[in-house]
Amino acid sequence: MKTKVLIVDDEKYSRENLSLILKEYFPNVTEIGQADSMDSAYEAITNLKPDLVFLDIIMPPHDSFTLLKKFDTISFEIIFITAFNEYAIDAIRHSATDYILKPIDIDTLKDAIQRAERKMFDANRIRTVNKKLVLNTREGYVFLEPNEIIHASVDDGTKVVLQLKTNKQIQLNKNLNEVEELLIPYSFFRSHRGHIINLAEIIY
Repeated sequence: MKTKVLIVDDEKYSRENLSLILKEYFPNVTEIGQADSMDSAYEAITNLKPDLVFLDIIMPPHDSFTLLKKFDTISFEIIFITAFNEYAIDAIRHSATDYILKPIDIDTLKDAIQRAERKMFDANRIRTVNKKLVLNTREGYVFLEPNEIIHASVDDGTKVVLQLKTNKQIQLNKNLNEVEELLIPYSFFRSHRGHIINLAEIIY
């Protein structure tokens, strides 16, 4: 299976250069699109569902970190390709596979793509066991394994609250339909229009 990649960079030359490199040196990679802004990148990621996204960091008036904050869950691998070296720590915080400085070195790019493909393989192999969800909450982002959640419910008509095994409650910046889409693959069931339950927590 080929790795589907999206190239995000506001500079046309940089996008075309990376595209040519991928075509010439990486036959296992399929380019499915390009984007030149945060808005077009968000739309492309949402619609095309790439396995791997090459991200430039500075895209005036925004940056790639602003783009990533728009996603409640990051379901793709990220390789930052940039002319600036001062954003490496932020890249690590966003779980980037790699951080490559321009001009692109082929061997460095090869190592980065192989690392991303290994991560994708491992994630697919153990997805149903211990994949962590990245959730946007009122207090910021939290990382949870699905089996930590007992149920999700609507509070005050609009607020979605997760009840955790630790007795902690977390309020999400999502509606229940969006939460249902996240949880259904992990043995959750919408038992009521206002409730989603973890089937593994039911006592018979």
